[in-house]
Amino acid sequence: SRSPIEPLVPTPLFGVRAETGSNITLIEDYVSLGEGSSFTNAVTEVVLGENTVVNHSRIQRENAQAVHIGKTAVIQARDSRYCNIAVQLGGGLSRHNLEVHHQGTQVQSNVYGLAIAAADQLMDTHSNIQYNEPHCQSNQLYKAIATDRGRSVFNGRINVPQKAQQTNATQLNRNLLLSHRARIDTKPQLEIVADNVKCTHGATVSQLEDNQVFYLQSRGIDRVSAQKLLIEAFALEILHKLPSEHLRQTLATSVMRLTEEVL
Repeated sequence: SRSPIEPLVPTPLFGVRAETGSNITLIEDYVSLGEGSSFTNAVTEVVLGENTVVNHSRIQRENAQAVHIGKTAVIQARDSRYCNIAVQLGGGLSRHNLEVHHQGTQVQSNVYGLAIAAADQLMDTHSNIQYNEPHCQSNQLYKAIATDRGRSVFNGRINVPQKAQQTNATQLNRNLLLSHRARIDTKPQLEIVADNVKCTHGATVSQLEDNQVFYLQSRGIDRVSAQKLLIEAFALEILHKLPSEHLRQTLATSVMRLTEEVL
């Protein structure tokens, strides 16, 4: 987003093919360079060959007038490793659809996400991990913070058909609700037909724990600073997984700034 006057409608399409044995770090970073409105419709397709590693970070930090709709489609071949870290901080409305398909054995997918919905923001995440072969695994952790009148939505689906035996899948959605006007919708889903699997899922929605705040206060930290530390620690669990130190520090600063506005 560049112009503060004319609305922009960028529609980027990225295609990435990781050849056999390759190791790739991919970073998408969507930012606004002005204060104007924009509508971003982005699609990224990632194809992993056999025995490949792809670390994929997707950052959305556009301005409050932006609408961002993004889709990431991933196909994994045998013995491939894919890691997706999606961070949503900006935009008035932000939606990310993630599709991961296992098309070979011994595939591993690690999917992490962080969204912070403040003011009137809507952060919407939909994910689908489709198992098509046996002896594969996935780990998913998605975290959201909602404050003021912000709203976060998580809809995560893991599908394990009969042929995908020896599957190991975990899915967890953790949410922090910081305002009685904020809203969080969470729907983790396991669709399992195979009988020889280890699959777990869960979701939590909570406010800051008084006993945790009290513990920090008992160590000489004032209440507001204690609350900031807890919020930042909640978010940093995801940010610390980013491969770029510069990006980790930049986004941590953004989270701290948002925390100060909240408290």
